[in-house]
Amino acid sequence: MSPQFVPIAQRRSPLPAIAATLLALSACRSATQRDPNRESPSAAAAGRPAEVGGGVFIYYQHLLLVPASINGVDAGLALLDTGATACALDQRLAERLGIAMSETVEVHGTAGTTQARSARLGSLAVFGRAVADVETTVYPLALLPGPGGEPVNFIIGYPFLKHFAVDIDYENKQLALRQGALKADRSTSFRLDDGIPCIRGELPGGVAAEFRIDTGASLFDTPDAYLNITSSMLQALRQHGFSDPPEARFSGSGVGGAVELPVYRLAAVTLGSLVLERPLAIVQPRQGIFANDETPGFIANYTLDRWKRVVIDYCDETLDLPDSHLTTRHQAP
Repeated sequence: MSPQFVPIAQRRSPLPAIAATLLALSACRSATQRDPNRESPSAAAAGRPAEVGGGVFIYYQHLLLVPASINGVDAGLALLDTGATACALDQRLAERLGIAMSETVEVHGTAGTTQARSARLGSLAVFGRAVADVETTVYPLALLPGPGGEPVNFIIGYPFLKHFAVDIDYENKQLALRQGALKADRSTSFRLDDGIPCIRGELPGGVAAEFRIDTGASLFDTPDAYLNITSSMLQALRQHGFSDPPEARFSGSGVGGAVELPVYRLAAVTLGSLVLERPLAIVQPRQGIFANDETPGFIANYTLDRWKRVVIDYCDETLDLPDSHLTTRHQAP
């Protein structure tokens, strides 16, 4: 997701603000359709040692920022966003690089839609790992300032990430992009929802839920564990006896406009084989992509970094949590 977070002091509440925007082309394939250009897990790993490209990332407002190059030219900072179906290139940089842009497309976010154009990049490279012929949307990324006001010029989404096992070491600020076999100490399977990793979970009262893994959403520093649920999930919780009032309300802005977000304390939430004890659930209003009640909730870096290191393996469709300190629920073999 490609987010923007507005300091709450600029709005109507003394609390910090949160917003997260999910990029998706209106013409995307269905959530259940596999990408025919993506290697199968067996083809990606069979008979090959793991190939690794990596380096140090900037961790800014719980976002993963990395240096990128486009067509062999330094493109500055890019946001690594597992919650983005599409890549996105800042329009000013596209014009400066002379990249041809085609028809207008519709980009969907948490708060609504906006217009963008599309383009194809000859190559996109991060830490020495290059992918050729990458499709991207193009629009102004003014909502994405980096540290010290340095602009974020690119959002790295599924068209690039689908080739790798993305190994994020939050403790040491190291990112590795792996290809080939990778052994995991503990893994939870996910499905790809329009190219976004999505794991099954359960809310209090036995309410079934799904959560996208979204490294493009951010939050203020906090000792609490947070996740984002939908209005339909809150409605299901109410039907199962949950009656607590919100503990807080956040405000923020993203693609399509502004959002107001109530926050509730839950007893526990399961995520695959893990259990989050007493997390805070941020409820997305029914607008933008969340106007569809079938849209999953999401977890982001402000939960993932508690596990110190995660490996999001697009080849095997697994989330590896080798250093989790969260409660583990044992499952029958």
